[in-house]
Amino acid sequence: MIRTGAVASAGFPISNCRVYSDKNYAFLEFRSVEEASNCMAFDGVVFNNTYLRIRRPNNYDYNIAVTLGFTEPNPVIDLTQLEIVRTVVQDSPNKLFIGGLPCEWNEDQVKEKLTAFGMLKAFNLVMDKTTGNSKGYAFCEYQYPEVTDAVIDTLNLQTVGSKTLTVKRAVSAQAAPQVTHALPQHVQQMPAAVADAFTMQQMRLQQATQAFMGPVTLAGLPQQ
Repeated sequence: MIRTGAVASAGFPISNCRVYSDKNYAFLEFRSVEEASNCMAFDGVVFNNTYLRIRRPNNYDYNIAVTLGFTEPNPVIDLTQLEIVRTVVQDSPNKLFIGGLPCEWNEDQVKEKLTAFGMLKAFNLVMDKTTGNSKGYAFCEYQYPEVTDAVIDTLNLQTVGSKTLTVKRAVSAQAAPQVTHALPQHVQQMPAAVADAFTMQQMRLQQATQAFMGPVTLAGLPQQ
């Protein structure tokens, strides 16, 4: 984070770290809300030949977060020297669904087939938490959207072992959501008559602040 300009001030941005080596994940707590948000820019970064999955905590509430500080990574962060394939595939007209995959295939095997067409921007092989195997389908998006149609034309209905692939757009252009980051309505429209309620809300925000400074979950850590 320091090398890429993702820190808000001089010094080390992480105030606390708990590593669970047996489960391949860790919790990070940052010294500021801004730096916790900046950390989200590194989802999918390669670390020791593994793509890290970085997530917000389960109690993260966007409506509260926007009143505390930045909820998105700073756009000036320089990621150009890092190898990153996002592990969350956002809805867009170029998001692909790949079904009919052999359940014994791992991420590297699926990626090998997909990267024959170009670099991936985001990729997620959906896993069965009980068995640890894949559920036989994945989502992806390419760095260069112009290859999307070629992928569909080539891979859809292709036979892989005893399976037949289904490759199509996951979201139509009409259905793709328009993402906005407007402030919650109760923040935009707050009459003077609710001053007492606002004071109570401020107390609640102070108690909740820790959830937005951390912990941030780092999953997919390489085994030691």
